[in-house]
Amino acid sequence: MKLVAVDAPIIEEPSYRKVDRIARSLGYPVLPPTLGPMRSLTRRAWSLFNELTRIGVTVIETHPRSALLSSGYASVRDLVAGSGLTSRVELGGLRRDEVDAVISAIVAYCYVTRLCIDEVRAEDGVIYIIRRVGAPRM
Repeated sequence: MKLVAVDAPIIEEPSYRKVDRIARSLGYPVLPPTLGPMRSLTRRAWSLFNELTRIGVTVIETHPRSALLSSGYASVRDLVAGSGLTSRVELGGLRRDEVDAVISAIVAYCYVTRLCIDEVRAEDGVIYIIRRVGAPRM
């Protein structure tokens, strides 16, 4: 399976979705796709989604801060260790977007293996997150 986990809303036109409202009600700090710079991010994500889907890549939406929060781990270092993955990257020196990329990659791993995936779902979208440590498998 070819898969990409995108840290951006996947929706054609920026709008405040029900899935965003549900995620916020659960305590996840997602930003609405209608908020300033989120509009251009959402449009870029939609373009990326279409291009990758066209060549046979599955594209899923994630929100790394929410995924880390849902996992129950306090840091990306703890998440990497707890996931059983080994890291060849010095996690202490990463910029915020690089940390988000590591978390997004772990969400993709969880999605493919089905070992640790969870989701926030509504009729207008799905945000994939990481199942809390110690929670039963879905």
